[in-house]
Amino acid sequence: MNIVDVCNLLNIEMDGNWKGASGEDTAKAIIGSFPIFRVVFMGEKYPITDFYVEIADDKEKPYPFLVQVKTTTSELDERGRLQVAVPSDNYMALCKRPIPTYIGGVNLRDDSLFIRPAYDKTEYVSSIAPDMVLSKRNMLDCGLKLLKIKRDVINYWENLKIKNYKQVYQSIIR
Repeated sequence: MNIVDVCNLLNIEMDGNWKGASGEDTAKAIIGSFPIFRVVFMGEKYPITDFYVEIADDKEKPYPFLVQVKTTTSELDERGRLQVAVPSDNYMALCKRPIPTYIGGVNLRDDSLFIRPAYDKTEYVSSIAPDMVLSKRNMLDCGLKLLKIKRDVINYWENLKIKNYKQVYQSIIR
């Protein structure tokens, strides 16, 4: 039995705050399950993203990215998609960040994390496809998908061609 079924059986109400905190804990545990990423919780005061994440296993270039987590107790739809709605203003704000951004949908029924990039301002996110589902139940698959996210983040930063940004940086503060 999963936590949703047990709470229903025992008549324990899962309020939105508990669901959100539980989903954030699950996402952090999965993203940080290998020494690939350093995951930092942003706190409730930061409305657009839940996590600031850096590549931890590259000391020279610890490229960062952001993750917003949405949590659900709903069943997957007929196509295996996780139903999580991201308010359009939050999604647009994510897309405008000059850094890689992702939506992480946590399914509390099996403690899995569905990941999708947030960059296309013409989209509305109401569900996440099962293409990038991470779970600690299959650690090899989880590790391979985390490495794919790492490659995606590195690809973003290296395509910006900012290798020498610190060398040419001229601060106006003295």
